Amino acid sequence: MTGEVIFNERWAQMRGFRLDEIPPHVDSWLSGIHPDDLPRVRQTLDDHVAGRIPAYEAELRVRTRSGSWIWIMDRGRVFERDAQGRAIRMVGTELDITVRRQTEEALRRAIRARDEVLGIVAHDLRSPLSVITMQASLLRRCDTGPQRPADVIERSARRMNRLIEDLLDVTRIEAGHLAIRKRRLRPEQLVAEAMEANQALAASAGIELRLQRTSDCPDVLADGDRLLQVFANLIGNALKFTPAGGSVTSGVASRGDQALFWVADTGSGVSEADLPHLFDRYWQADPRERRGSGLGLPIAKGIVEAHDGRIWVESAVGRGCTVFFTIPSAAAPHAGREQPGESPPV
Repeated sequence: MTGEVIFNERWAQMRGFRLDEIPPHVDSWLSGIHPDDLPRVRQTLDDHVAGRIPAYEAELRVRTRSGSWIWIMDRGRVFERDAQGRAIRMVGTELDITVRRQTEEALRRAIRARDEVLGIVAHDLRSPLSVITMQASLLRRCDTGPQRPADVIERSARRMNRLIEDLLDVTRIEAGHLAIRKRRLRPEQLVAEAMEANQALAASAGIELRLQRTSDCPDVLADGDRLLQVFANLIGNALKFTPAGGSVTSGVASRGDQALFWVADTGSGVSEADLPHLFDRYWQADPRERRGSGLGLPIAKGIVEAHDGRIWVESAVGRGCTVFFTIPSAAAPHAGREQPGESPPV
């Protein structure tokens, strides 16, 4: 290509010039590109001209006549080549995306500010919560009666601490910074541990916990603490929405190169209209009757997806609810690697 370019009036106006002020050459375009963007733009353009990619596309900053910078979406394509495949002519368009980029940056700043505030709140609340919990333990030694004040204080402190951890987990998931420490685990043992941890809560609500045993599943590479957190959220939800006399069943089965886990209840079920919203943050089926923070299922989803698994719900009104999730087996190609120094299977 000769480097000759035909610009139009709108192209010049975007930069604050008249069309007759701009030499009709590719250098007029290149010279206005931000120096931090220029190497990437040149490489992308060269790759397209050489036929290595089907089209040229780049987002870049361009200097205007006033010296300010605007964001441009550049797109182009070679539409004529010679017998040897060399580019002869190319056509392109530009779109001013400055407002969009400014909006995106404002959103990023808002998210960073929110995360900083949550971090400060979590840090500042943990210290007094630790003191409250410690003092409640001391009070318990002196308390008598069926409803001891120390027990009430301790339960409240634990709920507050759980909410703090949930808020922090949501921000970690959104930022892609959720820590996952994988080790080899036996799926059946994991389910049994999760059920045992919730046995007392189920008994106090008059609900039966059932462990559905299947044939041996292959080991998984997973973060056991995080998966127990998933089960705590799923079983906790099931117990909330299952009446006394009902049951909650959990189990695991082999499904190809994955382990399929589930938690099923005999509660009131979920309507078809509500199913798509179950994993939305803070969502409640009935806003007038809040039964938690609305963060448990979104966190469970984030943890499962961080393991390259999938989570979904099957339910109908009056027929209970079943939450399924998958975790790749240790032998699966995308299961990852066990982290050095981890414990043997539990």
